[in-house]
Amino acid sequence: MIWAVVAGAVVLAAIVWAVVARNRVGAKRSFAALGAREIAPGEQPRLSNMVEGLASDLGVAPPLVGVLDDDEANAFVIGGRSPSIGFTTGLVAGYTRTELEAVVAHCLVRVQGRGAIRPAGLAEDIASVTLTRYPPALASALRKASPRPERAGVRWFVPEGGDPSTEQRAVEVLDL
Repeated sequence: MIWAVVAGAVVLAAIVWAVVARNRVGAKRSFAALGAREIAPGEQPRLSNMVEGLASDLGVAPPLVGVLDDDEANAFVIGGRSPSIGFTTGLVAGYTRTELEAVVAHCLVRVQGRGAIRPAGLAEDIASVTLTRYPPALASALRKASPRPERAGVRWFVPEGGDPSTEQRAVEVLDL
Protein backbone atom coordinates (compact mmCIF):
# COMPACT_ATOMS: atom_id res chain seq x y z
CA MET A 1 0.00 0.00 0.00
CA ILE A 2 2.70 2.51 0.97
CA TRP A 3 4.64 1.67 -2.21
CA ALA A 4 1.59 2.49 -4.32
CA VAL A 5 1.28 5.90 -2.67
CA VAL A 6 5.02 6.58 -3.12
CA ALA A 7 4.89 5.46 -6.77
CA GLY A 8 1.85 7.66 -7.38
CA ALA A 9 3.60 10.66 -5.84
CA VAL A 10 6.69 10.07 -7.98
CA VAL A 11 4.60 9.85 -11.16
CA LEU A 12 2.68 13.00 -10.24
CA ALA A 13 5.93 14.88 -9.53
CA ALA A 14 7.34 13.77 -12.90
CA ILE A 15 4.22 15.00 -14.72
CA VAL A 16 4.32 18.37 -12.94
CA TRP A 17 8.03 18.72 -13.71
CA ALA A 18 7.45 17.93 -17.41
CA VAL A 19 4.64 20.50 -17.71
CA VAL A 20 6.67 23.20 -15.95
CA ALA A 21 9.75 22.44 -18.07
CA ARG A 22 7.71 22.61 -21.31
CA ASN A 23 6.17 25.94 -20.27
CA ARG A 24 9.59 27.39 -19.42
CA VAL A 25 10.88 26.35 -22.84
CA GLY A 26 7.96 28.21 -24.45
CA ALA A 27 8.69 31.33 -22.41
CA LYS A 28 12.40 31.15 -23.28
CA ARG A 29 11.49 30.90 -26.98
CA SER A 30 9.32 34.00 -26.63
CA PHE A 31 12.22 35.82 -24.96
CA ALA A 32 14.57 34.74 -27.76
CA ALA A 33 12.15 35.93 -30.47
CA LEU A 34 12.19 39.37 -28.82
CA GLY A 35 15.97 39.34 -28.37
CA ALA A 36 15.67 38.96 -24.60
CA ARG A 37 17.01 36.27 -22.29
CA GLU A 38 16.12 34.78 -18.94
CA ILE A 39 18.04 36.42 -16.11
CA ALA A 40 20.72 34.18 -14.69
CA PRO A 41 20.71 33.39 -10.96
CA GLY A 42 22.32 36.30 -9.14
CA GLU A 43 22.39 38.51 -12.26
CA GLN A 44 19.74 41.00 -11.13
CA PRO A 45 19.28 40.41 -7.39
CA ARG A 46 17.31 43.63 -6.75
CA LEU A 47 14.89 42.79 -9.59
CA SER A 48 14.59 39.12 -8.61
CA ASN A 49 13.85 40.00 -4.98
CA MET A 50 11.15 42.48 -6.02
CA VAL A 51 9.49 39.98 -8.33
CA GLU A 52 9.49 37.27 -5.66
CA GLY A 53 8.23 39.59 -2.90
CA LEU A 54 5.46 41.21 -4.94
CA ALA A 55 4.38 37.86 -6.42
CA SER A 56 4.09 36.56 -2.87
CA ASP A 57 1.99 39.61 -1.92
CA LEU A 58 -0.32 38.83 -4.85
CA GLY A 59 -0.47 35.16 -3.90
CA VAL A 60 0.97 33.93 -7.21
CA ALA A 61 4.09 32.03 -8.18
CA PRO A 62 6.86 34.26 -9.54
CA PRO A 63 6.87 34.15 -13.34
CA LEU A 64 9.93 33.63 -15.50
CA VAL A 65 11.82 36.95 -15.65
CA GLY A 66 13.79 38.13 -18.63
CA VAL A 67 15.95 41.05 -19.59
CA LEU A 68 16.34 42.78 -22.94
CA ASP A 69 19.67 44.53 -23.51
CA ASP A 70 18.39 47.96 -24.54
CA ASP A 71 19.16 51.42 -23.19
CA GLU A 72 15.54 52.54 -23.72
CA ALA A 73 13.40 52.08 -20.59
CA ASN A 74 10.36 49.79 -20.85
CA ALA A 75 9.06 46.45 -19.62
CA PHE A 76 6.94 43.73 -21.20
CA VAL A 77 4.68 40.81 -20.47
CA ILE A 78 4.42 37.72 -22.63
CA GLY A 79 1.27 35.61 -22.59
CA GLY A 80 0.91 31.90 -23.13
CA ARG A 81 0.78 28.80 -20.99
CA SER A 82 3.49 30.21 -18.79
CA PRO A 83 3.23 34.01 -18.82
CA SER A 84 6.50 35.78 -18.23
CA ILE A 85 7.72 39.30 -17.65
CA GLY A 86 10.78 41.18 -18.81
CA PHE A 87 12.57 44.47 -18.43
CA THR A 88 15.00 46.43 -20.54
CA THR A 89 18.41 47.01 -19.04
CA GLY A 90 17.75 50.74 -19.43
CA LEU A 91 14.74 50.48 -17.14
CA VAL A 92 16.51 48.37 -14.52
CA ALA A 93 19.55 50.67 -14.46
CA GLY A 94 17.75 54.00 -14.77
CA TYR A 95 14.78 53.66 -12.45
CA THR A 96 14.73 54.26 -8.72
CA ARG A 97 13.80 51.41 -6.39
CA THR A 98 10.22 52.67 -6.04
CA GLU A 99 9.81 53.19 -9.80
CA LEU A 100 11.12 49.68 -10.51
CA GLU A 101 8.81 48.26 -7.85
CA ALA A 102 5.85 50.02 -9.50
CA VAL A 103 6.70 48.53 -12.91
CA VAL A 104 7.22 45.04 -11.46
CA ALA A 105 3.84 45.29 -9.71
CA HIS A 106 2.19 46.43 -12.95
CA CYS A 107 3.66 43.49 -14.90
CA LEU A 108 2.70 40.96 -12.21
CA VAL A 109 -0.88 42.27 -12.11
CA ARG A 110 -1.10 41.75 -15.86
CA VAL A 111 0.06 38.11 -15.75
CA GLN A 112 -1.62 36.99 -12.53
CA GLY A 113 -4.74 35.74 -14.33
CA ARG A 114 -2.62 33.33 -16.42
CA GLY A 115 -4.93 33.91 -19.42
CA ALA A 116 -4.85 36.24 -22.36
CA ILE A 117 -2.67 39.31 -21.53
CA ARG A 118 -4.56 42.59 -21.93
CA PRO A 119 -2.96 45.82 -23.16
CA ALA A 120 -1.68 48.17 -20.46
CA GLY A 121 -4.36 50.45 -19.09
CA LEU A 122 -5.82 52.22 -16.12
CA ALA A 123 -7.24 49.08 -14.48
CA GLU A 124 -3.79 47.50 -14.32
CA ASP A 125 -2.25 50.78 -13.15
CA ILE A 126 -4.77 51.07 -10.32
CA ALA A 127 -4.25 47.44 -9.29
CA SER A 128 -0.48 47.88 -9.20
CA VAL A 129 -0.75 51.08 -7.12
CA THR A 130 -3.00 49.19 -4.72
CA LEU A 131 -0.15 46.72 -4.31
CA THR A 132 2.70 49.24 -3.89
CA ARG A 133 0.69 52.01 -2.20
CA TYR A 134 2.77 54.73 -3.86
CA PRO A 135 1.13 56.35 -6.92
CA PRO A 136 3.94 58.88 -7.60
CA ALA A 137 6.38 56.04 -8.39
CA LEU A 138 4.13 54.58 -11.09
CA ALA A 139 3.39 58.03 -12.56
CA SER A 140 7.12 58.76 -12.74
CA ALA A 141 7.87 55.33 -14.23
CA LEU A 142 5.23 55.85 -16.91
CA ARG A 143 6.63 59.25 -17.86
CA LYS A 144 10.24 58.01 -18.05
CA ALA A 145 9.49 54.99 -20.27
CA SER A 146 10.15 54.92 -24.02
CA PRO A 147 7.04 53.70 -25.90
CA ARG A 148 7.38 50.52 -27.97
CA PRO A 149 5.15 49.13 -30.74
CA GLU A 150 2.98 46.19 -29.67
CA ARG A 151 3.57 42.83 -31.34
CA ALA A 152 1.96 39.44 -31.21
CA GLY A 153 2.29 37.89 -27.77
CA VAL A 154 4.30 40.81 -26.33
CA ARG A 155 2.60 43.62 -24.44
CA TRP A 156 4.67 46.62 -23.36
CA PHE A 157 4.35 48.56 -20.11
CA VAL A 158 4.21 51.74 -22.23
CA PRO A 159 3.04 50.86 -25.72
CA GLU A 160 3.38 53.16 -28.70
CA GLY A 161 0.09 54.93 -29.37
CA GLY A 162 -1.57 53.47 -26.28
CA ASP A 163 -5.11 54.42 -25.36
CA PRO A 164 -5.30 56.00 -22.85
CA SER A 165 -2.07 57.88 -23.46
CA THR A 166 0.87 57.52 -21.13
CA GLU A 167 0.30 61.02 -19.79
CA GLN A 168 -3.39 60.29 -19.14
CA ARG A 169 -2.41 57.15 -17.25
CA ALA A 170 0.12 59.11 -15.14
CA VAL A 171 -2.40 61.82 -14.31
CA GLU A 172 -5.09 59.26 -13.37
CA VAL A 173 -2.65 57.41 -11.11
CA LEU A 174 -1.72 60.62 -9.30
CA ASP A 175 -5.41 61.35 -8.70
CA LEU A 176 -5.83 58.13 -6.70
